[in-house]
Amino acid sequence: MPKEISSAPPRVGDEAPQAIIRLFRFPYQFFGRLCGNHSHTLMDIASGDAGQKTVLDGLFRRLIFFDNSCDHEFVKPADIRCIPMADKSVEVSFCFETVEHLDSPDQNQALRELERVTQTQIVIGSIDEHGEDHVEGVPIFKKKNDSNPYHLRELNSLTFPQLIEQHFTDIEYYQSWPSPSGIAMRHGLWARPLAYCNYAMINL
Repeated sequence: MPKEISSAPPRVGDEAPQAIIRLFRFPYQFFGRLCGNHSHTLMDIASGDAGQKTVLDGLFRRLIFFDNSCDHEFVKPADIRCIPMADKSVEVSFCFETVEHLDSPDQNQALRELERVTQTQIVIGSIDEHGEDHVEGVPIFKKKNDSNPYHLRELNSLTFPQLIEQHFTDIEYYQSWPSPSGIAMRHGLWARPLAYCNYAMINL
């Protein structure tokens, strides 16, 4: 049985600043449209309170939400290192702003579990270690400024693909960036310290 992950407070709740909620929901809007298939089941692991359900409703046949520390009517308890799903039981898996909460061995175990339960596509997103500290003037809680003790190993535009490419080969990378309209998604990974998060869209 894996060691217990220290329970962090919910990452995004109704009381969170709207800028943080928009940052958290943005990849669901972008990748939901990109990966959405009305015949597919989507599993969102480490989903928080599933506030993104309204973004995903109608894009997939079925939604499954798991979280290690959230008790909510739409969310089932689960540890990403030991997902309670059968092999290849979902077509698409999302995992956003989660792997930074794990150390290196557990990050690799989490990726093995995502590969085990998923048939078609996995999208993994992780906050950029060297990226922006604020969104719309609101602080982003990160390890480097000692404001987030729950981040055990943050990744950047170099270490994120190094982790992903230990497990997968058919990968497209993206980054979320500040833009005049708020947040934008850019194809590829850039080393300049401006990104919010790095993403890997993996075809299995």
